[in-house]
Amino acid sequence: MLSLYHSGALKMLLSQLDSYKKDITAVQEIRWTGEVIIDKKDHIIFYSCDRKHHMFVTGFIVNKRIKHLVTDFEAKTPTICKIRVRGLFFLTTASSEYMHQQKK
Repeated sequence: MLSLYHSGALKMLLSQLDSYKKDITAVQEIRWTGEVIIDKKDHIIFYSCDRKHHMFVTGFIVNKRIKHLVTDFEAKTPTICKIRVRGLFFLTTASSEYMHQQKK
């Protein structure tokens, strides 16, 4: 799957994440605009977006069973975002950066 901008792509991705039992996944090429947090049935999607163009966009998909451990999400730019998750002893920060690759 190259982008979540296509119909049914998100549903297929969430199904795959459930089958692999992934709680936090960094995603890129979402290509959405608008909201920064989307609440789905079993997942929450945090993403950094361009307000007008369906370009780039990076983010995280978090399973709802650990949503209470997410302490912060910051969308710095349309290509950079970070999430903070509380662990047993430490806070962990994960970042997701989109690096544009030029086609040859």
